[in-house]
Amino acid sequence: MHGTTETGTAARRRNKSHRIANRPPFECIALLLQGGGALGSYQAGVYEALAEAELHPDWIAGISIGAINSAIIAGNSPAERVSAVHILANLTLGLRKVVHDYLSRTTGS
Repeated sequence: MHGTTETGTAARRRNKSHRIANRPPFECIALLLQGGGALGSYQAGVYEALAEAELHPDWIAGISIGAINSAIIAGNSPAERVSAVHILANLTLGLRKVVHDYLSRTTGS
């Protein structure tokens, strides 16, 4: 390294935010989202953090709820993606609560 300017990991570590100044020097950024119901809500938060850091994936794929989130991300403009995945996350959590409440009433557990 030439000069005294700090770059890379050390500079990012001291930064109070998860935002980074430049896109990493990767040829391609891929986001792979797995399935598993409740993970869909976590995936919304992960994508939000990536978007805030201005790390937009070149490729996105998933299975089950991850495929649905992948389709929502790929099918919306960058400005609308975060709110779209959060809408699905909120619907999913609401549906889980409704099903849980119904089962609690009908099965007594």
